Amino acid sequence: MKITHKCVLLINILSAIYIICCSSTVQSKGLDNKVNPENFVGWLHGNCFAVKDAHIPSGTLLTVVELDNKQQITHAKIMKEASNGDECNALREERSPINFKEGIHFYTVSSKKPIELGIGVINSDKANTRSEKKLLDLNRDGQKDTFYSCSTAEGIQFSIWSKIAYKSSLIWSDYYYLGYDTEANCPPLPN
Repeated sequence: MKITHKCVLLINILSAIYIICCSSTVQSKGLDNKVNPENFVGWLHGNCFAVKDAHIPSGTLLTVVELDNKQQITHAKIMKEASNGDECNALREERSPINFKEGIHFYTVSSKKPIELGIGVINSDKANTRSEKKLLDLNRDGQKDTFYSCSTAEGIQFSIWSKIAYKSSLIWSDYYYLGYDTEANCPPLPN
């Protein structure tokens, strides 16, 4: 049986849709109904922030956990809604059909230093009095949650866990389709 390029592309698209659907199914299990992070948590690639909130005003502050080995915290500010691949890599022609899924909105951000990959939490407190510890404790258990990313076959899986990634309760996750093959290193989801 000969597998054509179109078959491989179709399999990849269906796989990405499956991952997206599974991540939103798992999302609701991790939280104890105190907070729904979907509207104020999103992922970043460079100066682009992807989140479900459709009405983030310019100037809104983000606390960003950079997803490198140190998981450093930095800050960014929403500039405007992104509308194309020049403003946001996730909206490039080969990526946008999967990344521009229903309910996701893209914003350009400004930060003092460049952000490669990160998870951003919208700081809705205009006086900026909420501590980072409280802001990054989404399930409100008194401990900072674990922010994590890993590679799938064609993208990046972002997630937030109550304690240790893939060994505790999943609080939030989302998927970023890159449009090319990557070496998958995501562990299997816990039962």
